[in-house]
Amino acid sequence: TSFEHQFPNPVSGRNQTIYLSYDAEAFFCVDRDVYSDEFRDRSWSPWASYFDLREGVPMKAVELGGKKTFYKFLSDVAYLQAPIPESIFVDSSSCSVTCEGKSNPTPSCVDPLVAGPQHRMFGESPEVYYKGCADDSSSPSSRKRWADAYLKKEISERANTFLTFETTSLTVATLVLTPQKANLADITTIVMYTWNVDWAGQITVDRALLSTSETFMWWRILASITAFIALAFASCGPLRFMNTFHDWHDLAPRHGRVAVFDTILGLA
Repeated sequence: TSFEHQFPNPVSGRNQTIYLSYDAEAFFCVDRDVYSDEFRDRSWSPWASYFDLREGVPMKAVELGGKKTFYKFLSDVAYLQAPIPESIFVDSSSCSVTCEGKSNPTPSCVDPLVAGPQHRMFGESPEVYYKGCADDSSSPSSRKRWADAYLKKEISERANTFLTFETTSLTVATLVLTPQKANLADITTIVMYTWNVDWAGQITVDRALLSTSETFMWWRILASITAFIALAFASCGPLRFMNTFHDWHDLAPRHGRVAVFDTILGLA
């Protein structure tokens, strides 16, 4: 888009036209009633390539709860986001040079996402990442500098890539293990939070907490015996009441109340 400047240029005297462009489409429409079969995830990862971050890693939808869903396992919300262009600068000539930011006077300090796949960071091997800089082993590699700078940024200083305009719901599920003593199985709990986004942008939250534990055979046997005794005790109450009703009519009301209590107690 473009607009005319309010004042003429003080040097040339010309009335300049200012042009603006966007890194992605500024406005687009989607049908929220139609589910996609493929999603391109442009989220960050320590070894994401230039094309992974720009074009995205293709993901196939799976059926979960009657809906087409895209899922991934992660340990940090950083894996659902990506660096904002022109926010992280890494030296393209040497990994021993530290780039402070865009104001750094070194011309080789550029954003790898802007420089393209020819940036030296995208050509580093995994061995370099852990061993250090090839130019200076005491310095971290270019990829390590880039990853550390990204992880230090606040969530609000990153771009959302997994949660997009087309997203109708986002569910985060965490597995929690509660240790028990030696003779008991651990308790396994699934904690789920679901953010639902409607067409107007309103967000609602659903929560779920599901716990389970392993049941041993001795517990099944003990539970069966307990249930049998309880049912037998509960059935004795009505039988005793019937016998009392036929033998002692004057005591029937009192024994009837006792029989009802015994029945309720046994069922409880």
